Amino acid sequence: MLKLLTYVVLVVIMCSSCKKEELPDIGMSDEELIALLQDMHIANTAIRKYKTDHRDSIAQILRAEMAKIHNISEERLEFVVEQIQRSPKRYLKLEKEVVTNLKALKDSLKINPTVNPKVVSTAEKKR
Repeated sequence: MLKLLTYVVLVVIMCSSCKKEELPDIGMSDEELIALLQDMHIANTAIRKYKTDHRDSIAQILRAEMAKIHNISEERLEFVVEQIQRSPKRYLKLEKEVVTNLKALKDSLKINPTVNPKVVSTAEKKR
């Protein structure tokens, strides 16, 4: 009897863990969510460059600016992030796209190391 009960419990646990994760409709497309997450990554990187005692106030300013940029309230911004994180599968899918986009952005900003910038003398500037 104990074996049967253990088997039933295991089957129930396995079946319940296989249910599909669904993100409630949060009113934003994947493209909008990716843009928002990209901005959040950039903001978090920028925040790390400040002294620790200034980071909270800088984070509040950046959060407010992100909300304005994406035409949502700060409360909605927090809600959207919470909802995305409740669906790990979807969150990872979005994050993968974010990382790809940020790498492309970083690469587009790199200076070609094989090309040396030419120092222009004042005589050449006058020409």
